[in-house]
Amino acid sequence: GTATTVGEVLDRIAAAQDRALAGGTPLEGLSLLGGEPFAQAEALAAVAEGARDRGLSVMVYSGFTLAELREQIDAQTPGVARLLAATDLLCDGRYQRELPDSTRRWIGSRNQQLHFLSDRHRPDDPTFTAGETIELRLVDGQLIINGWPWGRGLPPSRPSSSPDEPAEP
Repeated sequence: GTATTVGEVLDRIAAAQDRALAGGTPLEGLSLLGGEPFAQAEALAAVAEGARDRGLSVMVYSGFTLAELREQIDAQTPGVARLLAATDLLCDGRYQRELPDSTRRWIGSRNQQLHFLSDRHRPDDPTFTAGETIELRLVDGQLIINGWPWGRGLPPSRPSSSPDEPAEP
C-alpha cells in the first residue's frame, strides 16, 4: 500500500463529494472496510469525523464484534472509542464465506450484525429491509459489479487482464 495522510484522504473525500454533487447524485456516506479499520482506529477516527463534518454518514465494517470493541475501549486501545463515536452504522463480526447472507443489505454473512450507533439511520428505514441489489457500472471500459451476483445465477468470475479480454469464471 501507499502511505497516505488523513488530510490527503479527506481531500479525496471532498473531491469525490464535489464530483458526485456536480453529477446530480450526492454521496450519502463513507464506508470503512478492508483489512481491519480498528487496527488504524486513531487515523480513521479523524477521517470519519471529517466525513461527518461534510455531512456524510459513516459505516464501518469490522471483524470484531461490538462487544470485543467495547473490551478494547475498556483496555484503552487508542482511537477505538473515538472511531465508534464517529460511526453511524457498524457491521460487526468476522466474515464467514460459508454463511453468505443475501437477504440483508450490506451484510456479507449471516453471523454479522448491523448496529445503529447514531440517530442518522433507523432500523425500520425501508433502505435496510429492501432486498439485496446488484450495481453494474462501466468505468473506462471496465465492468464494476457491486453486490452478490452469483447468488442470482451469475457465477463468480475473475477479473480479465485487459478490457478486451472477457472475464473467466
